[in-house]
Amino acid sequence: MSNKPQLRKIFLLPDVHAPFHHKKAYRTALAVIRGWAPDTVVVLGDFADCNEISSFPKDPSKRMPFRREIALVNRALDELDGACDEAGCDDRQFLQGNHETRLERYVARQAPELDGLVTWDEKLHLTERGWVVTPYMRSISYGHLNITHDVGRSGVNAARASMLDLGSSLAFGHTHRLQVHYQGQLDGSRHVGATLGWLGDPMAIDYRHRNAVLRDSIHGFGVVHLDERSGEFWLTAVPIIRGRAVVDGVVYRG
Repeated sequence: MSNKPQLRKIFLLPDVHAPFHHKKAYRTALAVIRGWAPDTVVVLGDFADCNEISSFPKDPSKRMPFRREIALVNRALDELDGACDEAGCDDRQFLQGNHETRLERYVARQAPELDGLVTWDEKLHLTERGWVVTPYMRSISYGHLNITHDVGRSGVNAARASMLDLGSSLAFGHTHRLQVHYQGQLDGSRHVGATLGWLGDPMAIDYRHRNAVLRDSIHGFGVVHLDERSGEFWLTAVPIIRGRAVVDGVVYRG
């Protein structure tokens, strides 16, 4: 019997914001899934933007019928499913983000009689596709790593602050920043907080100054090697630079 640990490979896919995603960056992430062949893919939330049903003022150039937006989100999810199928990945986790809750909030605000009758699972066929759905403001865990969309932090110290808020290791999306922070513990162990970028199109952002978006919002994703026997893990934040990403020494292009 081999004493080598069995390392589970986990791919963490941050905020896509389909259909307003950055096509080249998204293709790069899908290329990594196909080539790196993770055992688990986790969508960190905000896969869909839900611009049309947002309560915020809307840029007229981004408006489209909501049914069209849903169709385009499904198309992006089809691409992700195809990459997962090619990689042989059958553990697929879909964490809902705050943008996914826009549908629930819209129903509650405009048509409360339809509560529970209109859901993201239904619109995106998530269960049918084989995704395990976790509601917003909940987390899942693999070994000692907790994974969620956010715990309410979004600033320049989001990775460290979120880790301290939770009191344990945490990987999340939401901030569009790419940060990893390690914190030592008195027992000699380590906690890590990581926020893992995004895959949206910065040109589609209309609520912040464009220069600030380009400065702070980093295309990227996360990969994890997990020792399933001990629960220990090794997390890497991977930036996408001009359509290229490097994982385990292999260059992937979008």
